[in-house]
Amino acid sequence: MVRISVRYLLPHLKRDGFERCPTCGGSHAIFKGIGVLIFLPLTSVFVAILPLFGGEIERQIANSHTLFNLVNLFILLPFCDRFAVWMTKLMPKKELPSKYVKHLDRDASAIPAVGLLQARKELEVVTERVSEHMFPHLLSMIEDDKARQQVVQQERIIDVVYKATYHHLQRIMENNLNDKESEEALKLLYVNNDLERLTNVMKEMARAMNKLENKHKMLNDWEREKIQQLFEEVEQGFSHASKAFSNNREEEALQVIYNNPKIQRMEREMRYEHFYYGSGSSSTVSVVFSDLMNLMLRIHQHSVNMSHTMLGMV
Repeated sequence: MVRISVRYLLPHLKRDGFERCPTCGGSHAIFKGIGVLIFLPLTSVFVAILPLFGGEIERQIANSHTLFNLVNLFILLPFCDRFAVWMTKLMPKKELPSKYVKHLDRDASAIPAVGLLQARKELEVVTERVSEHMFPHLLSMIEDDKARQQVVQQERIIDVVYKATYHHLQRIMENNLNDKESEEALKLLYVNNDLERLTNVMKEMARAMNKLENKHKMLNDWEREKIQQLFEEVEQGFSHASKAFSNNREEEALQVIYNNPKIQRMEREMRYEHFYYGSGSSSTVSVVFSDLMNLMLRIHQHSVNMSHTMLGMV
């Protein structure tokens, strides 16, 4: 009959109790740890009992594992409810990601290269959301309340993603980053901030449109035409900036920066023409028109900021 030495058996019991923690969870590890503490004073008795079950050394190891679990279970079973309460208080709840956060994994922030790649992918999704679900509604917001609601809803979603991405990048920056990783993390923080603020401006545009509707006022054809002209330039600027970010294309970023004086000049000329030729407009319409011009200029400025970031001009 084969006997198991104490020196051979105890490492297996300890390993089973603690090293499986990543798989079984913290509560399982504590459960096994309590069992180890109970069995330690009874090690000699435990070793003496095992040979009675017979079998080779592999079988005796398996029997020891089964016996350990059964005895531990029966000892702790009366305290099951209390144990569950303790675990709820001791073990931190894992923060569940929002359904709108597609690529971020909290554990990956400990591996900077992986975490930064996830953050970049997440922000690429945000740029697509802005391009596909927000920009197409900006002009139709003038008359369509549903379009305004769509823009506001998308802004709320992007705000959730912004916060998740911000905290994800902050956790990454707590690691010991090399120069390249530090630069990438900083760029992503800047882009994340500009995207969130850009969508906030779009939400302000929706509120400006509501102001007209509440006062039963409308923009005239000339004002709509000018808004559309500026909008097309601003939308194109964001398209260049998002491509510069997603594809690391410096020429796209440079295009945004080169076009910035043109868009600034357009806005000034339109504002002047409005005040000079549009004296018959109501004060409410005049204020809203000026607000829309200014808000679109702010949207474009965030596209310019993103372009500067991609070129390392921060």
